[in-house]
Amino acid sequence: MKKKKFELEWFVYVHGVNCNGFRKMNIFNHFRFEEDTIKHLKECSTKEEFAERISRELFYYFGSKCEYELIITRKDNKITLSPWMGNKEEILDVTDDTDFDWNGFYEKMDQRYRKFVDSIKFDVNDQVQYRFENFVDFCWNSK
Repeated sequence: MKKKKFELEWFVYVHGVNCNGFRKMNIFNHFRFEEDTIKHLKECSTKEEFAERISRELFYYFGSKCEYELIITRKDNKITLSPWMGNKEEILDVTDDTDFDWNGFYEKMDQRYRKFVDSIKFDVNDQVQYRFENFVDFCWNSK
């Protein structure tokens, strides 16, 4: 077994259709994404160049793919997630989640998409893009 040179972790929420439940997923467990990230870290001479490349990779692997899409809803001061596919009755209350600023994320998504009254579809790419500068710093500093 080949030992990884980088041990990167960046968690996002997804809903597993097969396991029918919400879970936190380390995006670097996606082998090709991890491979491309390492390649860009080695090849890019500036953080700005890395940021441009990794932004494209994030969208390619995680943007607008139904298996990575969720619905965020804000109603009565509660923020909940529900699956885009699968059991629509399943709901995860993230109002008090301290690992991610769901209220700020909802506000940003609402400004961008304003398509639904109080529910917005988003994907893994959107979750990472919300804290993109932190993500880039995290990756860049892991070199």
